[in-house]
Amino acid sequence: MIRRLAASQVSERLIVEITESTQIPTAWVAVFAAGVREVGCKLAVDDFETGFADELLVRAVRPDFIKVVVDDTTLRYRERISRTLELAKEIGAEVVGEKIDSDEKIQLLTVMGVRYLQGFALGSPIMKHDLPLIFGRSLDSTVPVNDGSTPAIRLDLSRGFQPLNGHRQVRLVEKAGR
Repeated sequence: MIRRLAASQVSERLIVEITESTQIPTAWVAVFAAGVREVGCKLAVDDFETGFADELLVRAVRPDFIKVVVDDTTLRYRERISRTLELAKEIGAEVVGEKIDSDEKIQLLTVMGVRYLQGFALGSPIMKHDLPLIFGRSLDSTVPVNDGSTPAIRLDLSRGFQPLNGHRQVRLVEKAGR
């Protein structure tokens, strides 16, 4: 995978996420993370403090981004976000608030100093069946898109649709149920 990233000629534009769903020896993940960084990619740990995405993993891989799910704005979640912000500051990472589906969550995280947000309140995901209309052509099976589960993809409006290897840029967004 690292060889393919290096050959992609876009590795400096990519963020590789380490997910929480499978337990892999931390030493292996740390070696993989070092390789990802070596080819110029940034690194994120997804869904911090859920599944296998714990503090031990974060300290071992020292990601650029720590992504934390924000289910609500209770004191429990504010404390969780504060702990995540402290850890991120200690290792030089940024925090990404995920599952942002309300103005209340946007306001809370903004006040707390979280600079990056991801969720339905910020943009609706575009599903696979919408892509031919957006890109103006059919997409073959080599384009990894979503079938309706999260994350989905949507156009990155912040860059004015600059071509990336002949295609418009896309970015990940999380689809929150409504």
